Amino acid sequence: MRFRQAKELIDKYLDGTANSQERSLLDRWYQDKSPKGIFPDPEELLQDEIRSLRKLDAYLSRPKRVLLWPRLVAAAVLLLLLLATYLISNRVKPANENQFLAHDVQPAKDAATLTLADGKKLVLKGGAPKLLAKQGQTRVSTTAAGELIYQQAADQSTRGQDFNTLATPRGGQFQLVLSDGTHVWLNAASSLRYPAAFSAQNRTVELTGEAYFEVAHDSARPFRIISKGQRVDVLGTHFNIQAYQDESFIKTTLVQGSVRVTRLLDGQAEQISPGQALLFEGSRFAVSNADLREALSWKEGYFRFKDEKLESVMKQISRWYNVDIELLGDVGTIALTGKISRNKNISQVLKMLEQTGLAHFELTERRVLVRH
Repeated sequence: MRFRQAKELIDKYLDGTANSQERSLLDRWYQDKSPKGIFPDPEELLQDEIRSLRKLDAYLSRPKRVLLWPRLVAAAVLLLLLLATYLISNRVKPANENQFLAHDVQPAKDAATLTLADGKKLVLKGGAPKLLAKQGQTRVSTTAAGELIYQQAADQSTRGQDFNTLATPRGGQFQLVLSDGTHVWLNAASSLRYPAAFSAQNRTVELTGEAYFEVAHDSARPFRIISKGQRVDVLGTHFNIQAYQDESFIKTTLVQGSVRVTRLLDGQAEQISPGQALLFEGSRFAVSNADLREALSWKEGYFRFKDEKLESVMKQISRWYNVDIELLGDVGTIALTGKISRNKNISQVLKMLEQTGLAHFELTERRVLVRH
């Protein structure tokens, strides 16, 4: 919103002549400025105005050599602050705010199910350290920090591998330290199948869903991740893989080191470097520069999206809050850009999304209806 346009809207808002569309626009503009909003700070929108003021100042100050633009900019910023103060106490709340609160859902917690090699299932939650099982000479335990840890004896002999599976539900997440020291962050609605102790030849795991890996370096044993028709080979590196069954793509994003991604169907392979992502979708197999903040935002506790379709955003919300989503009409094609904390209740997230004015949300128990 331009400075002059903002001032005109503020004047109309204060004297009561603004129509509903103008009031909505002004209210959304304030939400963008608020740290609680989902858009970048609007001070960036003043830059064009500041450049214009500088040009005007350069012309006016030639005879007197007096700089006027700092005072002009200060006045503009003061106007923005007055707008924020006014709208804090006057902004319109969504009509369905009480309905959001009546069916509120808390964010995901540390929760997972561990299936041992003998089929025994253990329900895991954050809490006190506990020894869960011994498989051969490998100890399986949880920590107070909510991690599942495999500790392998240094002199363990190679034998038949005992495969375990760690699975997070919708509304759950968990961390895992494998027997070689590799650290895995498992996102909601995901699972990892792995041996309690790796063989002497390689380290192979199978992923469904999304996980971030910090692989322990071992030049003698490559680390391999099989996920939804692709294989990732690494020695020691940090990367993220998104391979949900309800998505049409697999995305591998590299943070550190080097990985080689192979499509199992035809053997096509690509090696990517730090800061790159490889997208595997249908016959498409493409490498591009990655937005690391967006790719790793889930691990850092945020929803972050850039020109992302609302359908994709709502899938993330569905997994994180364990809710069902119903999209009406073409609302799923709406593009959003923003950042929201994943530590908020779903009511707060839906209110922020609704304040964009692009979609309307109804929350009943664990079901979200989305319409224009």
